[in-house]
Amino acid sequence: LASTLQNEKPELEVRKTELLRQEEELKIQLAKLESSLLEELASAKGNILENKELLDSLNKTKASSITITQSLIESVRLQVSLDQERNTYLPLAESGSCLFFVISDLAKI
Repeated sequence: LASTLQNEKPELEVRKTELLRQEEELKIQLAKLESSLLEELASAKGNILENKELLDSLNKTKASSITITQSLIESVRLQVSLDQERNTYLPLAESGSCLFFVISDLAKI
């Protein structure tokens, strides 16, 4: 399928690859935010509800987390759309694969 798309619609493969890369980067950012949040909470001294710096950091982390989560949801939606478009080429890819193996087997005869 990837070979077929490279010839027929190379931009689909490029977009899919780029989306996967972006999704992984977003997941890494989210993990870093979670780790940072846990470190800040663990190192907080005194009443955390009165620690203005910690509360500001929590609010920033929450806003970033929401943005990243929304971006991940959008990425999944776009991937589903791209996969549907890619699947229109699946019969062509299957036929090409069958032809390849039939021709390969002809050499054995």
